[in-house]
Amino acid sequence: NHLNGEPTWEPETFNTFDTWLPKHTHYIGFGTWIGVTLFYAAQNVKYAYGFDGDPSAFAQLERNLQWNSNSLWGKKCKILPTAVIEGSTSKRQMINMKSAGAGNSCSGIKDVACGKVTTHWKVQGFTLPYLMKYYSIPENSSTFVKIDVESYECELLPSWFQWLSQLDNKPTLRVSLHGPNVRMCTKEQYAVIDNIAGLYNDIYINNEQRQDIKTSWFSKDDILLTDNK
Repeated sequence: NHLNGEPTWEPETFNTFDTWLPKHTHYIGFGTWIGVTLFYAAQNVKYAYGFDGDPSAFAQLERNLQWNSNSLWGKKCKILPTAVIEGSTSKRQMINMKSAGAGNSCSGIKDVACGKVTTHWKVQGFTLPYLMKYYSIPENSSTFVKIDVESYECELLPSWFQWLSQLDNKPTLRVSLHGPNVRMCTKEQYAVIDNIAGLYNDIYINNEQRQDIKTSWFSKDDILLTDNK
């Protein structure tokens, strides 16, 4: 990234943050990697939480946060070395993760995005609703959730349908969809993701407002679902 404030890495992510984060008080990011988006987000909200299940990436994240612990935004951050697993109950379990290189930005639960798998490990996993309750994070539109999990969104999002359908005012979800770059979801999974989008007041595809979702978008775009005006 350039020091002049014009990011060259995932500029669409930072554009989304600039537009939406000031409307929220809480931010959750996973996988957080070494903290690039978490630290940026923390400058725009009151509370920021980062979860990552890659121990090498988390060690770098922790060190980066320590180096910035005296900053105003650094004091807003809470981090936890955990994966976010599918489901909406309070279950905790040890799960397998893998990577083409521990510490890179492509480690995953089901798949990896960068090269062939060279290493495996086990890590604790918690569901997102459990983590939100544990940290007293509001389950409403004041919370912004960024999800970038190397195709595990195929399992993760459908597992939240019942939870989200019970909320009158839902957390904003910004989901990176990986599609053919990693792994396509099944037709059944895409159908549930479509139904989840239908629960929200507003749908944005790559920062453009849409009236509905087409399955063809799932393979290549970032989707933002929000009840927050």
